Amino acid sequence: MGRDSDTDNPEMLLIIAERRARVFEAVRGLAPERRELVSRVFGINRPAQSVRSVADAWGAPKSRVDRMLARTLADLRELLDEREH
Repeated sequence: MGRDSDTDNPEMLLIIAERRARVFEAVRGLAPERRELVSRVFGINRPAQSVRSVADAWGAPKSRVDRMLARTLADLRELLDEREH
């Protein structure tokens, strides 16, 4: 790794850690089903799963879980954007 790598830059590491903390805080504020979906798909405190495997576990159509994930991620982006400004 070069000297200018993000992992060698303490300021960049701090920025990444702060962003990660904001994301986790926002995820914790989601409704339980949405929080579980994001946690399962992105492997937060558990191994990551595919949307298909989450849909199978929930007994739901994959298309419904896909839509729910898309809405949840859009809501998270909006929430995080509001908190930054």
